[in-house]
Amino acid sequence: MRGNWTKRLLWLVILATGLGAAGLIAVDVMLTTPPITRTTLETMPMGKPQMLTTLMPDEPDTICLVPPHEKRVPQDARDAAAINGYLISRTYGGDATHWALVVMIGNRFALTRFERSEKLDIAWGDDVSGLNLPEGFAPKICAEGHAAALLKTGEAGKARVVFGAVQ
Repeated sequence: MRGNWTKRLLWLVILATGLGAAGLIAVDVMLTTPPITRTTLETMPMGKPQMLTTLMPDEPDTICLVPPHEKRVPQDARDAAAINGYLISRTYGGDATHWALVVMIGNRFALTRFERSEKLDIAWGDDVSGLNLPEGFAPKICAEGHAAALLKTGEAGKARVVFGAVQ
């Protein structure tokens, strides 16, 4: 009888340890990987800013856009040293066919890359000046997490996404 109790206790400890480790892994993934996907971008409504805090389990401190061709954010951007340090550690290299969002929550980071296409592309810099943006939305390279937003503009089949902040 005594042996059965010991075995049961041992199995319970193994099971609890395994579930605990799996739980920690799941929490880590949720904190480091923002749930912003291509599908998120495709299903956003046109002309209405989508607050990024509504897509994440924790409020980020800073979110930055890394446009195509760029490897880093400008040195004068919010939290640029930390963001750029993270991009360097990931050996992130910008190219013509991708853009990215970097999310900073405390001392943790997440990087999500998006492929450009004719159907859905990013608008930044001079490309934004000709777009009709809603009042209160300002294009930015980096924004405070609570104010960061994405805006989809254009028309179905040829939309552009603008990263910025709602003021």
